[in-house]
Amino acid sequence: MWNGFCGNLIRRTNRNLLILLVIVFAALIAFFGFNRQYFLGFFRGAQSVTAQQLIAISGSAQAGDRFIRLQGGRTIDTGITHITKDDNHPGGYTDSYFLATAVGDRFLIVRSPHSLAATVDSASFEGRLQPVYPELRSHLIDPVVQDNPGVRFLSFYLDEEDYKTFGWTSVIIAAPILLLALWGLWLYLQRSGEFSRHPFAKRLARCGQLEMLTQQIEAETSQAHFQAKRGTVSLDITQHWLLSGSLFSATPMQLQDLVWAYRHVMKRKVYFLITVSKRHSLIAYDRLGQKVQTQLDEAKVSEALQELARLAPQAVYGYDRRLFRLWRKNKDKSGFLSEARAMLDLPDAQSARSSTMLQG
Repeated sequence: MWNGFCGNLIRRTNRNLLILLVIVFAALIAFFGFNRQYFLGFFRGAQSVTAQQLIAISGSAQAGDRFIRLQGGRTIDTGITHITKDDNHPGGYTDSYFLATAVGDRFLIVRSPHSLAATVDSASFEGRLQPVYPELRSHLIDPVVQDNPGVRFLSFYLDEEDYKTFGWTSVIIAAPILLLALWGLWLYLQRSGEFSRHPFAKRLARCGQLEMLTQQIEAETSQAHFQAKRGTVSLDITQHWLLSGSLFSATPMQLQDLVWAYRHVMKRKVYFLITVSKRHSLIAYDRLGQKVQTQLDEAKVSEALQELARLAPQAVYGYDRRLFRLWRKNKDKSGFLSEARAMLDLPDAQSARSSTMLQG
């Protein structure tokens, strides 16, 4: 039953869905893995460390992104501030201050949202360890060391300014992506385990007995018929079916149910004047309320419309705003064709079919 055209269509969409899921899961794992030190601290909270433990961390690579809580020694305000400029403050404003606190025989730079009015003997700090960046070294550390050769600074600084913003932003963005990926995985398992659960098969079952219709499609697609492809999009028109396939989905439409079809052209313009590209699509509707939109080359869209007009003469062809309003107005699409023909003053579907047959 699923060894021919229909089965291959379902397998292709399942395969593409699986590839997308692998990419999404791999990206999430890579992102959180690369920032694992940060997120360990983000989820478990700041860890208390002593001055000796902080000094024992050799190099900023080992210290980076750790959340710590530290009881510092003698603390002074260095007089260096961090200035931020934005649209509301073109001249800039001070959003944080750089302090220096004694940690054993060295000093740790602390970026704090608060300044110190005077030197204090000890202070408690909580934040995220970051490597000292070049501007901070050139403006603060190097001048102090030049004037005081015996003073040594740790190779990282403690940032108290919004140190959890990145974590919350990442979680807010990653959580729905993960949920969607898990939902997609569940869909893949359902659809690959039983092809009748695939949307293509479900839509096909609305038209009649699934096995019989599948066999009909297999027989018709094995013979000469209209075929068009553009990238990952495909369109097959057989004696009784319009079969549209894309990267992740596929739609069957019985030609006897077709009620309206037309060409849709989307123009891409520069400065709203110069057209730089056009995208041509075939759009078709059936009496079950189903819509198919397939993007193809201009010539293939024209050929497809001609083929549909030959095989399904009862349908209305060409775009008209009145038809679009009529389609949206009625929830029950079964009467769309008769209303559309009456509105456009066209012969009824049976007359149209007989006329076409006589002309043929």
